[in-house]
Amino acid sequence: MEKESSGKRHFGMVRSFHVSNHEIIRLNRSKSLLIRYLIADFLYNHHISNVAEQDAEDAKIVHRCLQLIDIHTGGSDCTAIDVKDCGTAYRFLLSVLAITPGNWFLTGTHWLINRPISPVIQALKSIHADIRETDEGLYIVGKELHAIELTIDGRESSQYASSLLLIADKIGAQHIHISPETASFPYITMTRCVLEIVKSHPTYEVESDWSTAAFWYAFLLLSDLEELTLENLHLNSIQGDSIVAEWFSEMGIASTQSGNDLRITKNNMGELPSLCLSFLDYPDLAPVLAVAAVLSPFSLTMNGLQNLNHKESNRLNILYKELSPFAAVSMATDSTLTIHKQDIYVEDTVPLFFQTYRDHRWVMAFSLFALRYHIDLSDTACVVKSYPQFKKYFCGNPQF
Repeated sequence: MEKESSGKRHFGMVRSFHVSNHEIIRLNRSKSLLIRYLIADFLYNHHISNVAEQDAEDAKIVHRCLQLIDIHTGGSDCTAIDVKDCGTAYRFLLSVLAITPGNWFLTGTHWLINRPISPVIQALKSIHADIRETDEGLYIVGKELHAIELTIDGRESSQYASSLLLIADKIGAQHIHISPETASFPYITMTRCVLEIVKSHPTYEVESDWSTAAFWYAFLLLSDLEELTLENLHLNSIQGDSIVAEWFSEMGIASTQSGNDLRITKNNMGELPSLCLSFLDYPDLAPVLAVAAVLSPFSLTMNGLQNLNHKESNRLNILYKELSPFAAVSMATDSTLTIHKQDIYVEDTVPLFFQTYRDHRWVMAFSLFALRYHIDLSDTACVVKSYPQFKKYFCGNPQF
């Protein structure tokens, strides 16, 4: 069978990996942690921490927005706060602006402002926040707000609850009631931990990103390499996505702490097991794990996928569409999908072409096909959203 993912041949750059055995891999600082630290430090310590060139673009966006907010607090003119395509910034800064004196216009890309945010708006309006919704963004008159308790429906995203938690002490909220079906609950725990740290310590360290590390676990599994070291990463982490160490241990990838770094080593396990994993709390891991299942001789049942289409792209639909030509992919419900490995002939005389849908997670996930085939991707620049260092390891070669 000839695989042409986009339905057409594509002649462009052939992309491949440049990684050596035992190499020390540079990761980005966790963007989820860093964004929470930046906002909490601003709110409770009146301080805007620095960001580095190698940090995720999302963190840089939040940093720039906080600087604007700081400059224009209390101003009478309307200040535009443009978060580009950063959904975390859109949801978190909504709460920040609602309690910050000034006139604000919170906006971003067309795709972003059409992503779900209504539960946060309704929760803030219930305590008399001044928010006006438009097709271009949100007009907000920031003012002092008070509430003893708040209720939030977090079934679509844990970020709704985290947005309110970040301002809870500022508005006197002693209780924030979160729906029991809230997705990605470890991120709420992360928010609470960050708040405790920021309020009690003048400085803080931000470890590397476990969501990015998941890519390197899959890379090691699929490659001919035996060992990699992941910089500034800890098995004992407040990041929920650190569960990938446990998941990949079942596939023969051992994780060993080595000072501040993590060494991952491939063991010979023979036949890989069939796995059944829930992604309800770890949705960002779904693309990489799905591609790893397609390219490795193991079957994977993926549960808890109901919120994947609320991410930067319609990830569940894309997963099914793009991976079906390579494996037997069946969708039992709108939250469960199974991938069975099957032998399919793929003609490798021209590069396979994958759309990345301007989604950084698909850049990393689809790049794994380069370990088996000549491939090209429609867009890799968007990977800076979470992992600018990726381009160092995954490069384009002259036309195939």
